[in-house]
Amino acid sequence: MKLYIECLSTGPGSMVLGAELASASFNKSLDVGIAQVAFAKVRELVSSQPVSGPVLEMFFRKAVRTGAWGRLSPVSKALLLASRRLVLVKSPVLRSILLNIMAEIEMYTTRGRAVYYGVVVALKKNMVEALSSLNRLVTLGIAYLSLPPLWRVFG
Repeated sequence: MKLYIECLSTGPGSMVLGAELASASFNKSLDVGIAQVAFAKVRELVSSQPVSGPVLEMFFRKAVRTGAWGRLSPVSKALLLASRRLVLVKSPVLRSILLNIMAEIEMYTTRGRAVYYGVVVALKKNMVEALSSLNRLVTLGIAYLSLPPLWRVFG
């Protein structure tokens, strides 16, 4: 219960995360590997768009709108602000870094969290065929996020 109160005190956006971390089974059952696979799926969702100025501008606005802007590191903020004036990002290293920043911003949206938890639920329930369908992952994730926090088994 102490973990729940500490997470709630970090900010208004962390209330959902605080409720999810409150369950003792979250720390035991969510492997680092599953979390990496889930974040990679969110990154794949973001990488379907070309990394260009208008797309980066859209993610800047999304970050401000969802409150992710305040939680980004100063380096990420500066890179996003400077890169949104580019026409097209051609460097593979810069593109990779910007995709990670965009995925981090997407994790603050409902769709990003739904995909993330959809992957977690699909892997925990051995529903590997669901990983190929983005609509199925969003459905699983929304169903999971709609549960009351005390009924959430995986976090």
